[in-house]
Amino acid sequence: MSGDFDVSGTVDAADYTVWRDGLGSETALVNDDGLGTPIGQAHYALWKANFGSSASYPPILITINVHGHNYGFPEQASALDNWETTKQNRYDSDKEQILWIADLAESVGAQVNYQLNGEYCRDARVLNGDDTTHLEALEAAGHVMGSHFHMYRFSGENEFWKRVSTATASQTDLEQIWSDQVGECEQILGHSLFRIDPAIMSSLVDSEEIIEDLREASQPQIEPGSETFSYTDWNQKPWNPYRRMRGTSLTEDPDRDILAVTSIGQVGQLVPAGKHQIMASVGQIQRQFLALVAEWRENEQLGLTPKVWQFGIMTHSPPNRWVPGRDVGDCRVACHLDRADNRAG
Repeated sequence: MSGDFDVSGTVDAADYTVWRDGLGSETALVNDDGLGTPIGQAHYALWKANFGSSASYPPILITINVHGHNYGFPEQASALDNWETTKQNRYDSDKEQILWIADLAESVGAQVNYQLNGEYCRDARVLNGDDTTHLEALEAAGHVMGSHFHMYRFSGENEFWKRVSTATASQTDLEQIWSDQVGECEQILGHSLFRIDPAIMSSLVDSEEIIEDLREASQPQIEPGSETFSYTDWNQKPWNPYRRMRGTSLTEDPDRDILAVTSIGQVGQLVPAGKHQIMASVGQIQRQFLALVAEWRENEQLGLTPKVWQFGIMTHSPPNRWVPGRDVGDCRVACHLDRADNRAG
């Protein structure tokens, strides 16, 4: 902070003393706005102009990014007599999770970025009459709607979504998946999506180029960041925004005061399971969060410009469900989560 020559966090009489004692010196003062040496009346004017100012932390925006996956039912299930009930029960369960997360986020002043999928959106529209008002209410409350989806397209029969193999997927298949997933979400919301994070790929075509073209055509409000699909290394690496370490992954825009991490610590079961292995405990995340705050404060006191960093925790279920007593509810970093099961992602 300009004029805070003793790096106390406040521009006060003590800073005047530092200026007076250093008057004429060739030793530069901290937080001198680049005035340099020798120390003179310009430094005094800087102190006077900022007298009484106090350093403060920028607001912390807590964002909960929720991935909603397709249900993944086998095709033979759609031929059973209880198919409609099965679909309705899964939809109701996911809806319950979506609303629970909204209540949780609002209790700590957080925003939710819902990454919906086409199957859920279509079910809200056609499964048992129009049930889309809860999504409209969530947007009205300040939450935003995007889309995240895997290799599922709408079959056109009996409200079944069919999985497409990455080994045989063509460009037409990828475009159809995108159209079904994104299109259903856009239809019930009535506008373009906030963010689109597809987890689709093909062994036969250049899926990255195809996805980029599709995303550009859909015109989401923001670009996805801090995530790499679909084989993401979710383990907690020893990164931080100030002390770079070999093997860490950071995304930094040199023209802005923001940097993001591509690796997010996951909590849940203690034993790694599935592609998204759990390598972080609540205690580790708490300690890292506090270390980052300390690094931020150190940079502030040294007169440097601290970066606004993104820091997060995640779980991935199934199979990694919230574990009572070891879940995010014990971690006061962002917010209190204490539900035993989280299917919403």
